[in-house]
Amino acid sequence: MSKHNIVISDSSQYITIILNNINIIYSHDYGVTWSMQNINFKIKWTLIGMSSSGQYQTALTDGEGIYYTSNYGTI
Repeated sequence: MSKHNIVISDSSQYITIILNNINIIYSHDYGVTWSMQNINFKIKWTLIGMSSSGQYQTALTDGEGIYYTSNYGTI
């Protein structure tokens, strides 16, 4: 599986990226600025999905479970 995964809302306002299966970064302003999720545990992220509006996002891990957010990717 790819080390990177990117999802973009229909409007392109919301972008979320998995980098190297370790970090999740996101933008809420069309990619102008970026933030990294502060997750206090080591997880190997494998895949991320996003609703067309960007509000709902689901991230899959390698053996740790499924994580879900309904606030545009912000935990």
